[in-house]
Amino acid sequence: HDFYQFQRMETALEQARVIVFVGTSFAVTLTQVALQHAKDHGLVVYNFNTNDLLEPSVRLNAENIVGPAHETLPQLVVQCAALQQQQHEKEHNQS
Repeated sequence: HDFYQFQRMETALEQARVIVFVGTSFAVTLTQVALQHAKDHGLVVYNFNTNDLLEPSVRLNAENIVGPAHETLPQLVVQCAALQQQQHEKEHNQS
């Protein structure tokens, strides 16, 4: 279905370094495709959820973050900003 913008999701997956799920049941095709991509490309998967948890395995590097989204997602933003700053500093020091 065009509504799901499947091609846009595929493009985003090709560019992804990590995958973040928030509150999904993993019952739709999009999530299954993303999980398979994570397995195939060794991407870390962060699952912000209170019910449907992922089972980490040799092929799936999954981290379940359990808790209310209004508490856990701001922590994700802080961590992403810190990683982005570290990357910027690393690139600056190499030039």
